Amino acid sequence: MNNILRDISGRIDPEIITVLKNITDVANELGIPFFVVGAFARDVMFEHIHGIPTARATRDIDIGVEVASWEAFEVLTGTLVTRGHFMATRQPYRFEAKPSLTLVDIVPYGAISDERMQIRWPPDHERVMSMLGFEEAFRTALTVRLSKEPSLEVLVPSMAALTLLKIISWDDAYPRRSRDAIDLFFMLHNCSKAQDMQVKLYESYRHLLERDRGPSSLRKRFRKS
Repeated sequence: MNNILRDISGRIDPEIITVLKNITDVANELGIPFFVVGAFARDVMFEHIHGIPTARATRDIDIGVEVASWEAFEVLTGTLVTRGHFMATRQPYRFEAKPSLTLVDIVPYGAISDERMQIRWPPDHERVMSMLGFEEAFRTALTVRLSKEPSLEVLVPSMAALTLLKIISWDDAYPRRSRDAIDLFFMLHNCSKAQDMQVKLYESYRHLLERDRGPSSLRKRFRKS
């Protein structure tokens, strides 16, 4: 993991800082590694660090947590709820943060995943999610200081890793989530503005890009979108 500290203090909504600070405190207490992913991480890396305005800013937060079991995942989320930080929703991974009602999605990866890097949500295990790429994204994540007071630093994937995760997300949900294609186009269109992003994406994560579907299938989907 790269401990490259980027300081963007003062640029993030104080309510978002409170939400992430609560998550950080509980995760650290339980010894559970986590990092920020999704659209908020995109906004941090592209807009706040590289100065590339994102197409649509978001207040939603996505978190990846490294756990070995559903019991460990439930301890983390249960603690956030019982301490009054979160409210549960009908979705097992989605929570509403108090008092801002910010939506927070928390997804587990790591030893909890099967050999195909997939997770199956209890109790019926019918909902399947691919966590492919999460471990690699975590290992290359950057430390970003979001606030000096209160002190808050979080791990955020690199631009290349975020693009990788978006490709996998799009492939996993295709064709249900057309917005993934829009986000992916934004990332690839702007990658030339960030030094060596294309090189890092294909050199570091080529084995993941070619897994299951392969590049030819992805090119076909670009043409259809």
